[in-house]
Amino acid sequence: MEGLHTASNSSRTVGVDLNSLEAVVRASQTLMAIYEPGTGVLRLANDPLSVLLGYKPGQLAGLLIEELVQDGPGVVNRLRLWRQQLSQTGTQQVELRFRHQSGEPIWMEMQGTMMTAGVPPTALLVFHDLTAQKETHETLAEREVELRELFDSAPVGFVHADAGGMIRAINAAYIEIFQLQVEPEAAIGQMSLLDNMQFHQAGIQHYFWKIYSGKRVAFDARVRLAGTRFAHVQFRGTPLLDDAGQVKGVIVIAQDVTGRRQNELELRRMAAQFESLFENLPVGILFVDRYQQVPILANKAAAELTGQKNLVAAPGATYVRSYGLEREDGSEYPELQLPIRQVEKSGKRSHVDDLVIRRVDGSRVQVEVWAAPVNRWGSPEFDTIVALFQDVTQRKEAERALVAEQQFGRALLENLSEGVVVCDQKGRLVLLNSKHEKFFGLQPREYQVVPEQWAEYYGLYLADGKTMMALEQVPLWRALQGETIMGEEMVLRRAGESPRRVLINATPFRGSNGELLGAVCIDYDITERVQEQEQWYRMEKMQSIARLAAGVAHEFNNLLVTVLGNASLIHAELPANHEWRPLVEAVMNSAERGAAMTRQLLTYARSGPIAPRRLSLRTVVANCLPLCRSILTRNLAIDFTAGPAEDQAEIDPSQVQQILLNLVQNAIEAMPHGGHIRIDTFLENGPENTRLAGRSCACLLVADQGEGMDPKVMDHLFEPFFSTRQFGRGMGLASVHGIVQNHGGEIRVQSRPGQGTTVLIYIPRPS
Repeated sequence: MEGLHTASNSSRTVGVDLNSLEAVVRASQTLMAIYEPGTGVLRLANDPLSVLLGYKPGQLAGLLIEELVQDGPGVVNRLRLWRQQLSQTGTQQVELRFRHQSGEPIWMEMQGTMMTAGVPPTALLVFHDLTAQKETHETLAEREVELRELFDSAPVGFVHADAGGMIRAINAAYIEIFQLQVEPEAAIGQMSLLDNMQFHQAGIQHYFWKIYSGKRVAFDARVRLAGTRFAHVQFRGTPLLDDAGQVKGVIVIAQDVTGRRQNELELRRMAAQFESLFENLPVGILFVDRYQQVPILANKAAAELTGQKNLVAAPGATYVRSYGLEREDGSEYPELQLPIRQVEKSGKRSHVDDLVIRRVDGSRVQVEVWAAPVNRWGSPEFDTIVALFQDVTQRKEAERALVAEQQFGRALLENLSEGVVVCDQKGRLVLLNSKHEKFFGLQPREYQVVPEQWAEYYGLYLADGKTMMALEQVPLWRALQGETIMGEEMVLRRAGESPRRVLINATPFRGSNGELLGAVCIDYDITERVQEQEQWYRMEKMQSIARLAAGVAHEFNNLLVTVLGNASLIHAELPANHEWRPLVEAVMNSAERGAAMTRQLLTYARSGPIAPRRLSLRTVVANCLPLCRSILTRNLAIDFTAGPAEDQAEIDPSQVQQILLNLVQNAIEAMPHGGHIRIDTFLENGPENTRLAGRSCACLLVADQGEGMDPKVMDHLFEPFFSTRQFGRGMGLASVHGIVQNHGGEIRVQSRPGQGTTVLIYIPRPS
């Protein structure tokens, strides 16, 4: 609260009529009231005063002044003192903070003048509303405090100096920038702007004198601080002028820009490094404006790749023509398929590796290009496209050479007659040729079978064909352990397939440093070769037996000729009723049977005569069927299927009939419980790996439903005198074999125990 202000007057009261005074107060628009100092009660308050304080007219009458003012320390004492002085001097004023009925404060100046000295004495109170003025003062004070706080806490230095350079105001930042060993309060009025701040560098004082000459200045300076430390400071100076235009002081703002200058230097250094890197990169770089479609920046490598001296000058809308872009085959590269155009269209990265640049000198270089959108200005949409070019001519040539080499190697591998399989050091199959795949019947998923399952999964057996290999016996695994295997036989037996005999070579392979990289296995399918060898052995055996049989037959025939000749002479000399005649006839019959056996032996040995004619095989067989059916027993039948009439061949019909009779007789003996005998004639090419391979043959097939034969019996099937029957002579199939051989044919027999026997005879047709 403001203090009491007193004003003396020559008289303590002014004599007036009280009724007239009340009328004046009521009629006045000035804030007025009639007051009784003795009691402190308002006798009357006019309407403007009532409204100002939030009361209705007439409500203030009878209230004490103390009831209308804000509570505060000393308010009651001040009002008591004011009343005393008012009564003594006749006039007195005071500033009080009244309270609006809503509680809002209202500052008013209250001036009292004693008007009557009656009982009770009265005074006229006149009020002046000071609320707006007080609020303005408070706002200015708050602003002053805020500005002072801003001045003191500003991150830049402020200093105010008078016309003589003496500091009148300075903030902490200014002192900190220049490392002044003084508090701000101590510098005011005690320190000069120039003499005490160590601005001894050439040119700095010059700028300060320019400020005192009335000019604004802005400059950067390198200022020496305490010791050897320097700082880069940015100065801004403004002169303060009086009404006459004379400099009455200056304001200087200082900002330490040492870090910024260092950052600028670092940025310049980085920019120089980037520029050097950009220019010296071996990859061509080209920046293209998306909207203007023109190159805006390119490095030296890009210019060298394209053969353009000024790559940026080439118009963006004609990339193909400007840069000579082609395909590998020399055709023009479609502009819309270029990576830059693809990025421009889709906004996504693009890449090609089949682009060829034809330089100005006519040389061609193949490049790989990556293109991507770039945003230079931070907008949501990209405004630039960057393209990277890399010369891949040598790489492409190397790739083509590598592909050609791989294709050659693969072709070589695929054309090998042997199967090849390669595994890595973990036993995974990594390379197989088609021969091996076909031989083993592998599918792609079967390549991943682990080594422990190789033998069981692939059906690997020892050479005996019965014992499955253990892992340590598998040639590929042994090679993986460092062993070299050459010419080892094994048997491949997979479910549902015929056993195959395989010859294996396996060896480990190592890297240049001797490290084991895996193993390679080469397999040869020797099944047919073994079968041919076995067939050759059988043929050799049969030929040896045939030669022996022929020799025995000739010698035996010579003996029989003598026996039969002498017996015939004796028989002719004996009377019809001679007792020796039956004995001689028995000798002659035995000799005849011996001669018949001799002829069969000679037939087997292929030394017997034949009389071939060009006949139809089906006709010869059909003519012999009645004789064959005549020897059938009960529950047996013959099913005949005749082939084409063109099955003519050079055959001896009597010997073909002997073949058929022998085969039917064997079928009858193989089916003691009855069944059907199948007889077919047809045309077919000769069997593979024989002299009849590829030749057209007339074929005779005789099949029964009998007991069949096991492999041991099959091995001796055509040997003379070999028979599985208790009373068999063993010459039937031997003579069949001989007759077929005499006709230049081949015979094949298929039989399994319990599944019957099929005999197939091939007789070559005339060319």
